[in-house]
Amino acid sequence: SKTQVDLCDAANSVDAIVGSLAREKGVDLSIDVDSLDPVVVTDPNIVHKILVNLVSNAVKFTDSPGRVAASLVY
Repeated sequence: SKTQVDLCDAANSVDAIVGSLAREKGVDLSIDVDSLDPVVVTDPNIVHKILVNLVSNAVKFTDSPGRVAASLVY
């Protein structure tokens, strides 16, 4: 179901999940939210799954030392 989702909270959640994998692999990870109003109305579970999948795949396929930068623009 749709509800208000703060993209800053979503980015922090993804960083908490994928950040340790990135550090272990020697990959610098940054996730930024570029928006004046980071709140969107959407399904929070789907947003979370998509972001975790995209960022974790980026880390997985980045050689060490490397850098992954994700920017959520709304």
